[in-house]
Amino acid sequence: MTCNKTETLLYAYTKKFLPPVSQKEILAHLALCPSCTSKYKALIRLNGLFASSLQAPSKKVLHNIRIASGDKPFSLFRPAYALSFSAALFFCIFGATVLFKTVKNNEIKEFLTDTYSSFSYSDTEESSYITEYHLEDIGLSDTI
Repeated sequence: MTCNKTETLLYAYTKKFLPPVSQKEILAHLALCPSCTSKYKALIRLNGLFASSLQAPSKKVLHNIRIASGDKPFSLFRPAYALSFSAALFFCIFGATVLFKTVKNNEIKEFLTDTYSSFSYSDTEESSYITEYHLEDIGLSDTI
């Protein structure tokens, strides 16, 4: 392997990005070439300097950066979230109540219709009056 090719691949070699065959070729070249070896050692020292100087910022620093950038942490207790959650909950409960009441009313109407239609009346008006009367009695004003 030539010095130019080794210098080009030296960073990838230090980071172990190269396939094993290329790593062996560079290692063999470094054993024979003092110039590339010194460049390799300088690159290792430089990587070590950057690695030791880079530390994760503290939570306070990150918090200050978020505030300065206008980014607010997510919170369920913001007024907009609380209002939309309350509205959604109200509509779910209201919808369930209306649906349950409609289903129950239909069941009651069917029961009364079946019950009173089994009686035989001589006058159909009397049968209709009794059914309407009982529906109004329990709060169902619709006639059948």
